[in-house]
Amino acid sequence: MKKYFAMFALAAGLSAGAQAATYDLTTYPGFTGGTYGDFTYDGKWVAFFDAPIISFYDVNVSTLTYDAGTLDFSSISLNGRPWDGYGSGMPPGVSPTLTLTFKGLDGGVLATKSVVLEDNDTFNSITASVHGVHSIDFSIPAAAQYFVRVASVSAVPEAETYAMMLAGLGLLAVVRRKRQA
Repeated sequence: MKKYFAMFALAAGLSAGAQAATYDLTTYPGFTGGTYGDFTYDGKWVAFFDAPIISFYDVNVSTLTYDAGTLDFSSISLNGRPWDGYGSGMPPGVSPTLTLTFKGLDGGVLATKSVVLEDNDTFNSITASVHGVHSIDFSIPAAAQYFVRVASVSAVPEAETYAMMLAGLGLLAVVRRKRQA
């Protein structure tokens, strides 16, 4: 009995010390949306090299969905460029506002966060503490000649993940006990 209690205490301690994970959103060149890694990319996603890029040329909303359920969002790293490349830049005073809408499993809005996109190569980290995120909508007010490169998402896996781990360890303990009997 002491062994099972010790195993449970260890698992509980591991789950209590959950660390934020960074999900690298690297895709393969030529990627145009669909499922890749732990995420599904809906809308207008493309990859010229290895990073997923949202094109706002003819749509104004694209979605990133976490396929394993939900997570506790902490930050995302992204940058933006005008669609016509690096030469002309945006007209003076024109910088689109990107809105991130965080949604739960039921599709309900959990939170929103906006950032003004600048015409530069600097990656910005957008931080927010949002619990239970299943998907993130990326949107601008209207389709525009602009694209956004999304590099990574940092998040803490949901407590349900650890509950499943604890249940699995308990099941292993029961199986082991039956084998010993």
